[in-house]
Amino acid sequence: PSKSDSKSLRKYKIGVLICIGVVVAVVITVCCYWFVDFSEQKEYEDIAKDYHKLETVLPDGEQNSEGYFLKDNRYRMLPPALELMKINTRVEGYIQIPDTKIDYPILKYNNIEGWDIHYLKRDMREKESRNGSLFMDYYSDFDTLMSGDNFVEYADIDTVTNQYLRNSDNVIVYGHNSVADMMFGGLKHFEDKDYVLKHQIINFNSNYKRYGYKVFAVCKVETDLNKKADARYFDYYNYPNFTEESYDEFMNKVQKTAFVYLETPEKGTPLLTLSTCFGAVGGTDRLIVLSYRM
Repeated sequence: PSKSDSKSLRKYKIGVLICIGVVVAVVITVCCYWFVDFSEQKEYEDIAKDYHKLETVLPDGEQNSEGYFLKDNRYRMLPPALELMKINTRVEGYIQIPDTKIDYPILKYNNIEGWDIHYLKRDMREKESRNGSLFMDYYSDFDTLMSGDNFVEYADIDTVTNQYLRNSDNVIVYGHNSVADMMFGGLKHFEDKDYVLKHQIINFNSNYKRYGYKVFAVCKVETDLNKKADARYFDYYNYPNFTEESYDEFMNKVQKTAFVYLETPEKGTPLLTLSTCFGAVGGTDRLIVLSYRM
Protein backbone atom coordinates (compact mmCIF):
# COMPACT_ATOMS: atom_id res chain seq x y z
CA PRO A 1 0.00 0.00 0.00
CA SER A 2 1.08 3.60 -0.67
CA LYS A 3 0.01 6.95 0.79
CA SER A 4 -1.86 7.84 -2.37
CA ASP A 5 -4.06 4.73 -2.13
CA SER A 6 -7.64 5.13 -1.03
CA LYS A 7 -8.73 3.40 2.19
CA SER A 8 -10.52 0.69 0.27
CA LEU A 9 -7.50 0.04 -1.95
CA ARG A 10 -5.22 -0.12 1.09
CA LYS A 11 -7.52 -2.66 2.74
CA TYR A 12 -7.56 -4.66 -0.47
CA LYS A 13 -3.76 -4.68 -0.79
CA ILE A 14 -3.30 -5.57 2.89
CA GLY A 15 -5.78 -8.41 2.46
CA VAL A 16 -3.87 -9.67 -0.57
CA LEU A 17 -0.58 -9.57 1.34
CA ILE A 18 -2.13 -11.47 4.26
CA CYS A 19 -3.48 -14.13 1.90
CA ILE A 20 -0.08 -14.46 0.23
CA GLY A 21 1.53 -14.80 3.66
CA VAL A 22 -0.93 -17.51 4.68
CA VAL A 23 -0.36 -19.41 1.42
CA VAL A 24 3.41 -19.19 1.82
CA ALA A 25 3.18 -20.41 5.43
CA VAL A 26 0.98 -23.35 4.39
CA VAL A 27 3.34 -24.27 1.54
CA ILE A 28 6.35 -24.15 3.87
CA THR A 29 4.53 -26.29 6.45
CA VAL A 30 3.48 -28.86 3.83
CA CYS A 31 7.02 -28.96 2.44
CA CYS A 32 8.43 -29.50 5.93
CA TYR A 33 5.98 -32.36 6.55
CA TRP A 34 6.83 -33.85 3.16
CA PHE A 35 10.55 -33.61 3.82
CA VAL A 36 10.22 -35.28 7.25
CA ASP A 37 8.04 -38.05 5.80
CA PHE A 38 10.46 -38.53 2.90
CA SER A 39 13.44 -38.73 5.26
CA GLU A 40 11.70 -41.23 7.57
CA GLN A 41 10.55 -43.38 4.67
CA LYS A 42 14.06 -43.36 3.17
CA GLU A 43 15.49 -44.56 6.50
CA TYR A 44 12.93 -47.38 6.70
CA GLU A 45 13.70 -48.35 3.10
CA ASP A 46 17.38 -48.67 4.02
CA ILE A 47 16.44 -50.78 7.06
CA ALA A 48 14.26 -52.96 4.82
CA LYS A 49 17.10 -53.50 2.33
CA ASP A 50 19.45 -54.58 5.10
CA TYR A 51 16.79 -56.88 6.57
CA HIS A 52 15.96 -58.62 3.29
CA LYS A 53 19.64 -59.10 2.40
CA LEU A 54 20.00 -61.34 5.46
CA GLU A 55 16.74 -63.29 5.10
CA THR A 56 18.44 -66.27 3.47
CA VAL A 57 21.17 -66.47 6.11
CA LEU A 58 20.53 -69.22 8.67
CA PRO A 59 21.07 -68.76 12.41
CA ASP A 60 23.86 -70.52 14.26
CA GLY A 61 22.46 -73.75 15.75
CA GLU A 62 20.41 -76.82 14.91
CA GLN A 63 16.89 -76.60 13.48
CA ASN A 64 14.26 -78.52 15.41
CA SER A 65 11.09 -80.21 14.07
CA GLU A 66 9.11 -76.96 14.46
CA GLY A 67 11.54 -74.97 12.32
CA TYR A 68 13.25 -73.02 15.12
CA PHE A 69 17.02 -72.91 15.59
CA LEU A 70 18.54 -73.78 18.95
CA LYS A 71 22.04 -73.96 20.38
CA ASP A 72 22.72 -75.33 23.85
CA ASN A 73 18.94 -75.52 24.34
CA ARG A 74 18.60 -71.78 23.75
CA TYR A 75 16.67 -70.25 20.87
CA ARG A 76 18.69 -68.47 18.19
CA MET A 77 17.39 -65.34 16.50
CA LEU A 78 17.20 -64.96 12.74
CA PRO A 79 20.20 -62.91 11.46
CA PRO A 80 18.05 -60.00 10.16
CA ALA A 81 16.31 -59.82 13.55
CA LEU A 82 19.70 -59.56 15.24
CA GLU A 83 20.50 -56.57 13.04
CA LEU A 84 17.24 -54.88 14.06
CA MET A 85 18.12 -55.48 17.71
CA LYS A 86 21.12 -53.19 17.23
CA ILE A 87 18.63 -50.37 16.58
CA ASN A 88 15.96 -51.24 19.15
CA THR A 89 15.68 -54.30 21.40
CA ARG A 90 11.90 -53.89 21.50
CA VAL A 91 11.55 -55.26 17.97
CA GLU A 92 9.15 -58.24 17.97
CA GLY A 93 9.06 -59.05 14.28
CA TYR A 94 8.88 -57.80 10.74
CA ILE A 95 6.04 -57.38 8.24
CA GLN A 96 6.09 -57.10 4.48
CA ILE A 97 3.17 -57.10 2.06
CA PRO A 98 4.70 -57.62 -1.40
CA ASP A 99 4.13 -54.84 -3.96
CA THR A 100 3.07 -52.34 -1.29
CA LYS A 101 4.93 -49.83 0.89
CA ILE A 102 4.25 -51.93 3.99
CA ASP A 103 7.74 -53.18 4.77
CA TYR A 104 8.52 -52.40 8.42
CA PRO A 105 9.75 -53.71 11.77
CA ILE A 106 7.12 -54.39 14.45
CA LEU A 107 7.76 -53.10 17.97
CA LYS A 108 6.18 -53.81 21.33
CA TYR A 109 6.18 -51.77 24.51
CA ASN A 110 6.04 -54.38 27.28
CA ASN A 111 4.53 -52.14 29.92
CA ILE A 112 0.84 -52.20 30.75
CA GLU A 113 1.03 -48.44 31.33
CA GLY A 114 1.32 -46.65 28.01
CA TRP A 115 1.74 -49.62 25.65
CA ASP A 116 -1.06 -48.28 23.43
CA ILE A 117 0.40 -44.78 22.99
CA HIS A 118 4.17 -45.20 23.27
CA TYR A 119 4.76 -45.90 19.56
CA LEU A 120 1.97 -43.72 18.22
CA LYS A 121 4.47 -40.84 18.10
CA ARG A 122 7.86 -42.57 18.20
CA ASP A 123 9.87 -44.20 15.44
CA MET A 124 11.90 -47.36 15.95
CA ARG A 125 14.85 -45.31 17.18
CA GLU A 126 12.59 -43.89 19.91
CA LYS A 127 12.69 -40.45 18.26
CA GLU A 128 9.56 -38.29 18.08
CA SER A 129 7.63 -38.96 14.89
CA ARG A 130 4.14 -38.01 13.77
CA ASN A 131 3.99 -41.24 11.76
CA GLY A 132 4.87 -43.37 14.76
CA SER A 133 5.75 -47.06 14.34
CA LEU A 134 3.94 -50.32 13.77
CA PHE A 135 3.42 -51.90 17.17
CA MET A 136 1.96 -55.03 18.68
CA ASP A 137 -0.89 -55.22 21.16
CA TYR A 138 0.33 -55.65 24.74
CA TYR A 139 -1.65 -58.88 25.06
CA SER A 140 -0.30 -60.37 21.82
CA ASP A 141 2.60 -62.81 21.83
CA PHE A 142 4.48 -63.71 18.67
CA ASP A 143 7.23 -66.21 19.43
CA THR A 144 7.82 -64.27 22.64
CA LEU A 145 10.85 -65.70 24.43
CA MET A 146 9.98 -66.75 27.97
CA SER A 147 11.53 -68.52 30.94
CA GLY A 148 8.93 -69.55 33.48
CA ASP A 149 6.52 -66.62 33.76
CA ASN A 150 9.11 -64.01 32.80
CA PHE A 151 10.04 -62.34 29.53
CA VAL A 152 13.64 -62.99 28.51
CA GLU A 153 15.36 -59.69 27.77
CA TYR A 154 17.56 -59.50 24.69
CA ALA A 155 20.68 -59.07 26.83
CA ASP A 156 19.94 -62.38 28.56
CA ILE A 157 19.02 -64.64 25.65
CA ASP A 158 22.38 -66.45 25.73
CA THR A 159 22.36 -67.09 29.48
CA VAL A 160 18.77 -67.72 30.62
CA THR A 161 17.78 -71.40 30.75
CA ASN A 162 14.44 -73.21 30.44
CA GLN A 163 13.48 -71.13 27.42
CA TYR A 164 10.25 -71.50 25.48
CA LEU A 165 8.30 -69.42 22.97
CA ARG A 166 4.81 -68.13 23.78
CA ASN A 167 2.22 -67.34 21.10
CA SER A 168 -1.24 -65.82 20.92
CA ASP A 169 -4.05 -67.23 18.83
CA ASN A 170 -4.54 -63.80 17.23
CA VAL A 171 -1.64 -61.34 16.95
CA ILE A 172 -2.89 -57.74 16.69
CA VAL A 173 -0.72 -55.00 15.15
CA TYR A 174 -1.53 -51.28 15.04
CA GLY A 175 -0.26 -48.43 12.88
CA HIS A 176 -1.18 -44.95 11.68
CA ASN A 177 -3.14 -44.46 8.46
CA SER A 178 -0.61 -42.00 7.05
CA VAL A 179 -1.54 -39.94 4.01
CA ALA A 180 1.66 -40.85 2.16
CA ASP A 181 0.97 -44.60 2.63
CA MET A 182 3.61 -44.83 5.36
CA MET A 183 3.08 -47.31 8.19
CA PHE A 184 -0.45 -48.72 7.69
CA GLY A 185 -1.50 -45.96 5.30
CA GLY A 186 -1.40 -48.59 2.57
CA LEU A 187 -4.19 -50.59 4.21
CA LYS A 188 -6.76 -48.16 2.81
CA HIS A 189 -6.22 -49.76 -0.60
CA PHE A 190 -7.61 -53.00 0.85
CA GLU A 191 -11.06 -51.44 0.63
CA ASP A 192 -10.98 -52.60 -3.00
CA LYS A 193 -11.65 -56.35 -3.33
CA ASP A 194 -9.64 -56.61 -6.55
CA TYR A 195 -6.67 -55.05 -4.76
CA VAL A 196 -7.07 -57.52 -1.89
CA LEU A 197 -7.03 -60.47 -4.28
CA LYS A 198 -3.73 -59.22 -5.73
CA HIS A 199 -2.17 -58.63 -2.30
CA GLN A 200 -3.42 -61.51 -0.18
CA ILE A 201 -0.02 -62.74 0.99
CA ILE A 202 1.60 -61.19 4.05
CA ASN A 203 5.14 -62.05 5.10
CA PHE A 204 5.13 -61.75 8.88
CA ASN A 205 8.30 -62.93 10.60
CA SER A 206 9.01 -63.29 14.28
CA ASN A 207 12.53 -62.85 15.60
CA TYR A 208 12.95 -66.62 15.42
CA LYS A 209 11.05 -67.88 12.39
CA ARG A 210 9.59 -66.79 9.05
CA TYR A 211 5.85 -67.10 8.42
CA GLY A 212 3.36 -66.47 5.65
CA TYR A 213 -0.23 -65.32 6.14
CA LYS A 214 -3.18 -65.03 3.75
CA VAL A 215 -5.82 -62.27 3.94
CA PHE A 216 -9.35 -63.62 4.36
CA ALA A 217 -11.36 -60.55 5.41
CA VAL A 218 -11.36 -56.76 5.55
CA CYS A 219 -13.69 -54.92 7.93
CA LYS A 220 -14.67 -51.36 8.77
CA VAL A 221 -15.68 -51.31 12.40
CA GLU A 222 -16.78 -49.03 15.22
CA THR A 223 -14.82 -49.33 18.48
CA ASP A 224 -16.55 -46.76 20.71
CA LEU A 225 -17.91 -48.55 23.81
CA ASN A 226 -20.81 -46.10 23.83
CA LYS A 227 -21.90 -47.35 20.41
CA LYS A 228 -22.33 -51.06 21.12
CA ALA A 229 -25.75 -50.88 19.51
CA ASP A 230 -24.09 -49.99 16.20
CA ALA A 231 -24.12 -53.01 13.87
CA ARG A 232 -20.49 -52.22 13.04
CA TYR A 233 -19.31 -52.34 16.66
CA PHE A 234 -16.48 -54.86 17.06
CA ASP A 235 -14.06 -55.10 19.98
CA TYR A 236 -11.56 -57.18 17.99
CA TYR A 237 -8.74 -56.06 20.30
CA ASN A 238 -10.27 -58.15 23.09
CA TYR A 239 -9.55 -61.40 21.27
CA PRO A 240 -5.80 -62.18 21.49
CA ASN A 241 -6.69 -65.75 22.47
CA PHE A 242 -9.71 -67.92 21.87
CA THR A 243 -11.86 -70.45 23.61
CA GLU A 244 -14.17 -72.62 21.55
CA GLU A 245 -16.98 -70.17 22.23
CA SER A 246 -15.06 -66.92 21.79
CA TYR A 247 -13.60 -68.07 18.45
CA ASP A 248 -17.09 -68.55 17.02
CA GLU A 249 -18.12 -65.19 18.49
CA PHE A 250 -15.09 -63.50 16.90
CA MET A 251 -15.69 -65.03 13.48
CA ASN A 252 -19.37 -64.10 13.57
CA LYS A 253 -18.41 -60.48 14.23
CA VAL A 254 -15.88 -60.61 11.39
CA GLN A 255 -18.52 -61.83 8.95
CA LYS A 256 -21.06 -59.22 10.10
CA THR A 257 -18.67 -56.27 9.68
CA ALA A 258 -16.68 -57.46 6.65
CA PHE A 259 -17.11 -55.76 3.28
CA VAL A 260 -14.53 -58.16 1.84
CA TYR A 261 -14.83 -61.78 2.98
CA LEU A 262 -12.98 -64.43 1.01
CA GLU A 263 -12.99 -67.59 3.14
CA THR A 264 -13.27 -68.99 6.65
CA PRO A 265 -9.99 -70.13 8.21
CA GLU A 266 -9.79 -73.57 9.73
CA LYS A 267 -10.44 -73.38 13.46
CA GLY A 268 -7.19 -73.35 15.44
CA THR A 269 -5.16 -71.65 12.69
CA PRO A 270 -3.14 -68.67 14.07
CA LEU A 271 -4.55 -65.31 12.98
CA LEU A 272 -3.05 -61.89 12.32
CA THR A 273 -5.12 -58.69 12.62
CA LEU A 274 -3.78 -55.42 11.20
CA SER A 275 -5.53 -52.32 12.50
CA THR A 276 -5.53 -48.67 11.46
CA CYS A 277 -7.87 -45.70 11.79
CA PHE A 278 -10.09 -44.31 9.07
CA GLY A 279 -12.66 -41.54 8.82
CA ALA A 280 -12.51 -38.46 11.04
CA VAL A 281 -9.19 -37.65 12.73
CA GLY A 282 -9.34 -38.79 16.34
CA GLY A 283 -12.42 -40.89 15.63
CA THR A 284 -13.17 -44.44 16.73
CA ASP A 285 -13.67 -46.06 13.32
CA ARG A 286 -11.09 -48.67 12.40
CA LEU A 287 -10.12 -50.54 9.26
CA ILE A 288 -8.91 -54.05 10.04
CA VAL A 289 -7.31 -56.57 7.71
CA LEU A 290 -7.48 -60.16 8.92
CA SER A 291 -5.31 -63.05 7.75
CA TYR A 292 -4.49 -66.61 8.75
CA ARG A 293 -1.19 -68.46 8.86
CA MET A 294 -0.57 -70.65 5.83
